[in-house]
Amino acid sequence: MSSLLRIGQLLRGKTGTYTIIKQLHESIWLARYEIYLFCALSCRTDLCDKSNQSEQTVVIKSIRHFRLENERDILKHFQSQTSSLRPLIDEIEDPSDPPALVLKHLDDDLLNASTMQRLTRQEIKHVAKTILEALKVLHGDGYVHTGMLLLNNFQDIKWSNPG
Repeated sequence: MSSLLRIGQLLRGKTGTYTIIKQLHESIWLARYEIYLFCALSCRTDLCDKSNQSEQTVVIKSIRHFRLENERDILKHFQSQTSSLRPLIDEIEDPSDPPALVLKHLDDDLLNASTMQRLTRQEIKHVAKTILEALKVLHGDGYVHTGMLLLNNFQDIKWSNPG
């Protein structure tokens, strides 16, 4: 199945413009989001002072599947209630097909961190507490999930070293 997105493609979201820089998976991409500092949100980017810019890497998730809309709705609903889920930053408007979400890029994930070095007891407790707090928020609002869903989204759990 060929992807409808390509490296170098510009995507326009509700709050920003993103350039695809790398494909990570069939439906997951890395993109660059240029942030112009000291520039009003309503101004044209070609008039902004480009000497005061920084770049942010984001994740673009794009697929024609009802689960993407469901993920968007759940993230919108819960991201103000827990910091344990990957934040939704934006939604792509152009192109509108395929649908796409812009998510925060995390520098590391738990799976990678645990393969690089053995986790300490304190780190394991921190991870368990973070997962249980996220589950408490989800279950408190009547949401149910399967263990497989948790494993599939394991890389979406924020990893921060408590020590």
